[in-house]
Amino acid sequence: MARKAKDQLEDKNTFVEAPPYVKCFVEKELLEQYVFEKFLSCDAFFTMSNLSKLEFVTLDISGKNYLSWVLDAKIHLAAKGLGNTITQGNEASSQDKAKAMIFLRHHLDEGLKVEYLTVKDPLELWTGLKERYDHLKATVLPRARYEWMHLRLQDFKTVSEYNSAVFRITSQLKLCGEVMNDEDLLEKTLTTFHASNMVLHNNTVKGVLKSILN
Repeated sequence: MARKAKDQLEDKNTFVEAPPYVKCFVEKELLEQYVFEKFLSCDAFFTMSNLSKLEFVTLDISGKNYLSWVLDAKIHLAAKGLGNTITQGNEASSQDKAKAMIFLRHHLDEGLKVEYLTVKDPLELWTGLKERYDHLKATVLPRARYEWMHLRLQDFKTVSEYNSAVFRITSQLKLCGEVMNDEDLLEKTLTTFHASNMVLHNNTVKGVLKSILN
């Protein structure tokens, strides 16, 4: 029976948790190693066959999209019931950790996959990426603040273009921890017009405010 259990562990056709009776013959370290090897084989399978489509853009090795990547990764992990795997002091099962690792690695640049090849725990990977790229907030935040400060409705040809700029900038600010509320949006739109032009552009302003707040 022990031989049969070992053979089942080596079966790489499906990703399953080891049956209860297998645990009687396999030490904890061996089981954890099995799970890790299993997620690596699954990750390679996804990469080679491309059967699993990306759910959002992979993290570029330069880190230029790190802030948006973190938000996307958190949302999708939570939706899959794996959000606790990247929190401190979690007690996630080996199988959930492996699933989280498969998902995270599948959304990494190929160069990053190689660099973090030996990382087994999703929290360790998550923390490592944070330490590596979180400093980017220091460059993104000042630029977003500058763009917000100099944003003016009359500098855009259409209301749609203005709205697009508003949402882009406020999203960057939000990713850096600064949230713009409705009052901030109202004030920004109203103050972009000189007092002498308010009557002329009154209808335009109303239309912009309505489109932003809706």
